[in-house]
Amino acid sequence: MYYQLNWRADDGEDYSNTADSPKTRVPWTMGVMYRREVPQPLICNLNPKRGPKLRDLYLIDIPLFSNRFVKLLEDNGVSNLQCFNGGVREPDGTLHDNYKAVNIVGLIACADLEKSEYISGSEPPIMEFTKLVIDEAKIGEHEFFRVQENSLYILVSESLKNVIEQSDLKGFSLTPIESS
Repeated sequence: MYYQLNWRADDGEDYSNTADSPKTRVPWTMGVMYRREVPQPLICNLNPKRGPKLRDLYLIDIPLFSNRFVKLLEDNGVSNLQCFNGGVREPDGTLHDNYKAVNIVGLIACADLEKSEYISGSEPPIMEFTKLVIDEAKIGEHEFFRVQENSLYILVSESLKNVIEQSDLKGFSLTPIESS
């Protein structure tokens, strides 16, 4: 079973969100390795109209993962991350530099298009699914990846989900994805 990594938290807390980010040429959602130099740190400003609690994961604009989330992923065999120093700045100017801007490298074509539901005419890499069904046989041993048919979908294996749930990471959810 696989789960979608979702920036919406389901624990009832009032989490912050990013408001803007520096302009980069990194194709954050396309699954490709970026080979040029990237100015660092990549600091995103927090939205003053959102909640006060910091997350371990921001997916709006530049994907930012807390250092401890990156460590958890790497300690559990995830090796397809291209990381850059990053951080979030609160509206009062307080900087939290314990984040990495994360480029997830690699896409896996795993959508079962016969069983999935999507808006007619939408095409990869951003098929607009109303219901995504995946074919697990196409995934192999991958634990953490983007879906080729819609690269905004980040999927997590069940074994990695279990490790994440045992941690104290906050500010996101893991939504089950149906498989064929």
